[in-house]
Amino acid sequence: SSNNRNMSINNERNEVPVYGIEESLLRVKSLLAAMHVEDWEQFRQFQYEQQNKKEYEEYDGEVSATTESSTEEAIPDGDDITEEAFIDDETLYLIEEGDEEEFLSQPSSTSKMLIDELLLGTKLNRWQLSTDEFNLLLFYVATSNVHDKAEHLLNIYLYMKELESSGVRTSSPNSDTYTMLMTLLEKSENTTAVAAELATKMLEYYERKQLLSGDDEGEKNITHDFQLKEESLNTAMRIFTKRIDLEKAECLLQWALNDEVSIRPSTYKSMLQLYKTENHQEKALVLLERYIKENGDTNINRVNSVLLSAINWPRNNREGKKIATASYFESVIDMLDKCDNSQVSFRVWKKLLSTTVKVAKFESFESWALVHRCCRALLNHNEMSEIRMDATILKIGLQVAELTKDPKLAVDLICAVGINKNSHESDNELNQSQDYENSMPYQSSFPNIPPSTYAEMIKMCIECGCNNSADEILRHGMKCIDPNSNMLGNLYSLVMNGYAQSGDLQNTEKMLNEMNDNDLVKSEQAYATLMHAYGMNNMQDEALALLHSMQNGSLGDPMKPGISSFTACIFAAMRNNDWEQVLSINNSMIESDIQPTSTTFQSVLMAHMRLGNTEGSIEAMETAISSNLPIDKNMFRLCSKNLLPKYCGDGNLDLMRKEMRKLATDDTSKVVEKAMDLNITLRECLREEGRQPSNVRSEVMIQKEKERLWRHALRQAIQLSKNLSY
Repeated sequence: SSNNRNMSINNERNEVPVYGIEESLLRVKSLLAAMHVEDWEQFRQFQYEQQNKKEYEEYDGEVSATTESSTEEAIPDGDDITEEAFIDDETLYLIEEGDEEEFLSQPSSTSKMLIDELLLGTKLNRWQLSTDEFNLLLFYVATSNVHDKAEHLLNIYLYMKELESSGVRTSSPNSDTYTMLMTLLEKSENTTAVAAELATKMLEYYERKQLLSGDDEGEKNITHDFQLKEESLNTAMRIFTKRIDLEKAECLLQWALNDEVSIRPSTYKSMLQLYKTENHQEKALVLLERYIKENGDTNINRVNSVLLSAINWPRNNREGKKIATASYFESVIDMLDKCDNSQVSFRVWKKLLSTTVKVAKFESFESWALVHRCCRALLNHNEMSEIRMDATILKIGLQVAELTKDPKLAVDLICAVGINKNSHESDNELNQSQDYENSMPYQSSFPNIPPSTYAEMIKMCIECGCNNSADEILRHGMKCIDPNSNMLGNLYSLVMNGYAQSGDLQNTEKMLNEMNDNDLVKSEQAYATLMHAYGMNNMQDEALALLHSMQNGSLGDPMKPGISSFTACIFAAMRNNDWEQVLSINNSMIESDIQPTSTTFQSVLMAHMRLGNTEGSIEAMETAISSNLPIDKNMFRLCSKNLLPKYCGDGNLDLMRKEMRKLATDDTSKVVEKAMDLNITLRECLREEGRQPSNVRSEVMIQKEKERLWRHALRQAIQLSKNLSY
């Protein structure tokens, strides 16, 4: 564009010769030199490369004379140009002479006059500026200290639009023009509305093109083949997002997609932000799926950036009401499950994990399944082998494993944790893990798992019948827990109990032998567990032999049998229907000063019932009452069926109360008063069973009162049974 170009415009009356672009470039560069002193030498070099001053003045004088005679005809109708718009001779002299110091000492009004002169020159057809040259002038104004900068920029823009409407395509605003104007004007609160109007004006090119897309002649009439660019797209999208103009933002994005414009992640984020504001979850999912499909193989980092934005969905709408997001995040997880591990980063899955936890806590319990899927995705991610498990993932993962009853997930999580040797931390270490958003992406050391967490996970595995999983967790705990502590022995006992409940005698004995070999602290519970395993395999004699060995000290261990051991042996005898042995073991337990429990009492009661020993049953009941043994509704029903079979029937307590009332109204009966008392007590018992905790009475208080009432009812039932027998 620096070459001399002699141009002419076909006026209605005559052809008016105009200056080429050379002079306008010279003037624009002088403006830039006025802004940057360091560029002055470049400007002077540019002057030197032009025609010598004499030829320049002759050329300028010839054109000035021609222009003076035709100024009136060359100015378009409606333009209001005054003498104030013309630059004064002194300023023009300064520009041409290159006296930069004096030029720069002029006030900002000098720059304004230079700008006005450039625009005036185009209106007088002295020269013609192209779009790029107008953009250069806009850039100068944008970076200068001119007063009313926005007004000057808009004047230049409006003149470009005027040229466009008159058919001068080479001076029409292009994508760079709108980018420059919108970027500057959106920064000020006073001009944000103007920036939005410019974005709308730019959008009109697309709307106009859509209207004329089917009309070939109409296509020819489009004044400017506007090409949308990445910068103008991103700027306009940002403006529409701030003004929450969803309709225009969608139209703008569709334009970019149709014209295959390169779209930045920030543009998609702006679109997602609008969908979040309006809670358009379905539209957001469609947009997200399209972006992953188009960029998932080439721009992985950008895809993950957009995914993080999509995951950060608000919990409340603009009115402050809760938003249901469970289905949205389920769709997001479904979408990500179809992608390769290399396409979705570990960080995205971790963010999704912490987000779905909030959904599960505050929206629906069923959403824990989504948390479970995130945990599994993290464990299967190819980055898991390269990083260290952190406390956040571990804490959430173990929680969801327990809630969803998934022993396999618990095992995989614990086994994914490295070993911190000589590090035996307290139970609340996991509780001290920071939230994901405030923590580093990866931990610098392995998180320590408290012994209580190992115990909870082992219990969960046993409840689910997964003894092998419980064993795996124990093996990991052996490497982390102090072998001199009682906790490791307790974990062994838990796993032993799991094997014993399933009747796996071999593994039960194996666990006890390992405890002996490793000199672990054993509890009475460990031996009781082995007795229980004997009972499950109908090995009553072996269970009793182990009990006797503990009693006489021949086992080589000072441990004495406790309630667990006697209960296990009673269970073994019951499995063989050896009711006499049940009573014998119970007597041995009482002789050892061990108080009976509800379990042993029920076993003894059943033994007396099977042996037909009513007196023994009553004696056992009285012993239970005197020792304040907890008696509940089911235990009372069992005792009543033995004490008052005629009045209790199948254990229906309402029917029993009815029979008591009949007995109380029988004049011939000798137990009227006792029957009525039992009826009243049963009414109080049943009423207490339906009582709910309150501020006045806690659940513990209610439970104690129920036990007291059922014991009192049993005492009355025993007395009534004795009176009826007499």
